[in-house]
Amino acid sequence: MVKRRLLILSRVVLAVSLLYLLFHRVELSKIILTLKEMNLSYLSLAFLIAVLPQPFFSIIRWKLLLATNRIAVPFGRLSKYHFISIFAQSFLPTSIGGDPVKALYAFREGSKAKVINSILLARASGLFSLAVLVLIALFFAEKNKQLYTIGFYVLILLSLMILVLLVVFKKSYYQRLKAFSPIGRLLSRTRMSNLIDNLAVYKDYRVISLALLYSFLIQAAMIIKDYYIFKSLSLNVSLGLFFIYIPIIYFATLLPISINGIGIREGLLLYFFKDFINSKSDILSVAIILYFFMLVVASIGGMAFLWDSLKGKRIKGETG
Repeated sequence: MVKRRLLILSRVVLAVSLLYLLFHRVELSKIILTLKEMNLSYLSLAFLIAVLPQPFFSIIRWKLLLATNRIAVPFGRLSKYHFISIFAQSFLPTSIGGDPVKALYAFREGSKAKVINSILLARASGLFSLAVLVLIALFFAEKNKQLYTIGFYVLILLSLMILVLLVVFKKSYYQRLKAFSPIGRLLSRTRMSNLIDNLAVYKDYRVISLALLYSFLIQAAMIIKDYYIFKSLSLNVSLGLFFIYIPIIYFATLLPISINGIGIREGLLLYFFKDFINSKSDILSVAIILYFFMLVVASIGGMAFLWDSLKGKRIKGETG
């Protein structure tokens, strides 16, 4: 328990330290002036994307994957679990820290293994679609040394993902891996083997295609939302560059070294967009808007969590 608290404290300290190093010389008056001059039309459009299509397609994708595993859950209840997980994510390491919380709530609906499989596949399809979007954007972008380097690493990542998918969905590949590879033999002696066997239910290409389609829509919504936040602050950057840099920033926030990616996100925004930004105050203004959007979405989950807790206590009191 003490070790876990120290780990959480270290992540908070790291996040605060990174923010301090990035913005300790930024004048508050410049940030206030930048925010006062925002274009509200672009900001409203970004906000609508954050609270409507992005969560909607995430929930629909999860509902599809659960239904494939014969777990039928109403859209409203899945929405509650989804937003509560986002609320929890605000206090947890990495930008996917809410997934375990989502799983805990969904365990009420059916098999734990099937719930975990649905969440893992949803996350995997999201990462796969991000990598594909980056490669497509790189193909159309004006080439430079930095973009070639990005393309090389994204290709490696995408190749690894495809290899994992082949192992999961092609039994012959999995059997070969177990027979001839030390990694495969190790997997066969762990719970991972059962997990891979249980994923066989998703071999339906229609389900996989729909899950990927929803994932592309979710990731595109996330990227376009950030683009319009920049536009609202009169920071004019090509949309194509957002399809390259925003996924990379998202990948970096998956690292469990900071609370919800705080500090990492801002540092990489500054690094990738420094040629298009006049001052650090502009990036801090972007960060403030991003966190405001996150706060609004998380507050929906917070209210759902409070309602669920109060309802549980009321039912317990009535039966007791």
